[in-house]
Amino acid sequence: MQLWEDVGVATALVLPKNLAAAVTYFGKFPREPIKAVGQFVNVPKALMAPNDQLATVLGAIAGNARDKDVVIVTHGTDTALAIRLGPGPAGLGTDALRDLVYGMDGRISDADMPGRLGFKDAAEWQRLKTLIRKVWALNLGRVDLRACEIGKSPTAMYFLQRLFNCDVCCAPRAFDVFGPIMLEGKDGGPTQDPQSWRRWRDQKENRGASSLGSGATLFAWKAIIGSSTVEVRAMAASWEAARNWVALHLPQGSYQSGTIYYHALTPAKDRLVFAGDGDYRDWLVETPKGTPEPKPDFKAPLRPDQLP
Repeated sequence: MQLWEDVGVATALVLPKNLAAAVTYFGKFPREPIKAVGQFVNVPKALMAPNDQLATVLGAIAGNARDKDVVIVTHGTDTALAIRLGPGPAGLGTDALRDLVYGMDGRISDADMPGRLGFKDAAEWQRLKTLIRKVWALNLGRVDLRACEIGKSPTAMYFLQRLFNCDVCCAPRAFDVFGPIMLEGKDGGPTQDPQSWRRWRDQKENRGASSLGSGATLFAWKAIIGSSTVEVRAMAASWEAARNWVALHLPQGSYQSGTIYYHALTPAKDRLVFAGDGDYRDWLVETPKGTPEPKPDFKAPLRPDQLP
């Protein structure tokens, strides 16, 4: 009996800056879990964007209008996405998102929008406005953002849903990571040599490693999570052992052997919750169309970037 269901077809748009592993990952595991248990978005195509500007993101979405769902992979925080408004450094934070939506709604005048967004002239705003209208006309089904922690902000999620005019906007409320797991056996492959396994287990970095199986199906791994980096170290006794681990921790895919590319969330940078794990969905947040605009939190403390 099939225990999963594909509820849509999405193009994954991967933004640059150390995220190329996501393209390879979706090539092997073309299903992204969504909040509902047992449901996935099918991702048959993943594209690397040429830059991280909002106009590029909107243009790519409009250019792949055949698919009504989109997965966007980028960096993020609990208040912003690493998507620039233009060639300058200004990013897509909560204030910019609010200004964009208010500008489209007419609550901020076209004359005021270039200054609010840091644009050099009105034409830059008009070009962006045209692209937003094209995306709005698509009536997207889902936009699944895979970016660190942005799901923690109801305000950011509300304005992201409005910006993309999608039925549902989804994002994690945890740190998000894509990366490779290179086996540390001979020539980067499996090994059943007892001395190799003993040396690997005796390394300080590998102490406390988890394991699956035994004998010829033994797989061991250890996630080393730093402030801004994640490394997963692993050993396998056979390719079968590697496939068994993949089947347990990642969505259905085509992996047979070689480097394992993974997708995971890390809620407190103390463990990895892989995309095939049962509690992965617990860390996803969805904002559907029609959600009321959150009221401003006037008691929220000032962030350092807000200070004069």
